Amino acid sequence: MSKLHFRNEGKQTESKGKGKKTRTSASGEMIARLQECGPRFTLKLISLQHGTFDTKGGEYEWVHKPEMDTSRRRFFL
Repeated sequence: MSKLHFRNEGKQTESKGKGKKTRTSASGEMIARLQECGPRFTLKLISLQHGTFDTKGGEYEWVHKPEMDTSRRRFFL
């Protein structure tokens, strides 16, 4: 699962003197800017085996089931 994260940077747009250049708008409001921080990845656990790794006859302690994906807000370890 990949998600893009953004950071909102707001800057006050008041001029601060003669020689300084700042971002200004006609009404002196705040200018908002959106900056991408990059993709973030979340790893989801599919299964948890007891003992040594055995794909055919392994004893599973926990297995992710499709019924667990009922809510986007709930995340299983």
